[in-house]
Amino acid sequence: MNSYKQLEFDKIMAILAECCHSQQGKVLCSNLSPLPNKKDIDYRLEVITECQSIRSRGYSYHFGKISDNDHLLFDYPYQNYSYPEFSSLIAVVKLSIEISKDLDSNTKDFTDSVHYSELVSQLSILSALEKRYNEIFSSEGDVLDTASPTLRSLRSQQISTRKSILDKLNNKLHDNQLTNVLQDKIITQRDGRFVIPVKDGAIGSVPGIVHGYSGSKATIFVEPSDVVGQNNDLRRLKQNEEEEIHRIFCDFTSQILLERESIAQNNKILAELDFYFGVATF
Repeated sequence: MNSYKQLEFDKIMAILAECCHSQQGKVLCSNLSPLPNKKDIDYRLEVITECQSIRSRGYSYHFGKISDNDHLLFDYPYQNYSYPEFSSLIAVVKLSIEISKDLDSNTKDFTDSVHYSELVSQLSILSALEKRYNEIFSSEGDVLDTASPTLRSLRSQQISTRKSILDKLNNKLHDNQLTNVLQDKIITQRDGRFVIPVKDGAIGSVPGIVHGYSGSKATIFVEPSDVVGQNNDLRRLKQNEEEEIHRIFCDFTSQILLERESIAQNNKILAELDFYFGVATF
């Protein structure tokens, strides 16, 4: 161990780690030790040489999004993943597809990369998971209408119901008979229900349900009787939407867990590739 320090091997490992993108790749660097077997040494040198050649041909991959996901795949205590967890797992799927696609589509560029090709050929191509992920999530993590026909329908009904409510309330705001009753010509929400601001003392002029007062108590927020039913419908539709999203997440989680072994194996291979490309960069 003293000879390692005299050779500043620890400093070399630290520099190598900086050349890797993922934490897993950095860990492989930090666990480096001299190999006693010449066959293993030759293999590593050959893979690194191949990665240098691949880099020189313009192929570059970013491994920063991969991480140790074994706890999500083998020891997950909940019904469904959250968006960040889905994103973390699918990052492994997407990068595996990208690297494999380059190898398959440009075979002439990899003819002299035998060991690299063998390593990449072990990656599982889980295109169905990538496709489903893209159907469910936008690039910002929002749940898309394409996640399911039911979700699309529920959202369409919400838009229609909301428009009907707003049209009715706008008509009241512009009703000349209510000019002196309304505090302002705006529509707002209280507890998720659309209401209009009525002057204190004029509540009898707008039959409906009171949803609170302004800070000064000069304004009463009233849900007019003729929109109560539609506000109820809107709340029900929103609840149904949340339940449908939960169902979608649970279903997609189950699909991913069916491929847990393949994803875990891909993750391990990608970490190795990050390490080899990192050393090639060094």
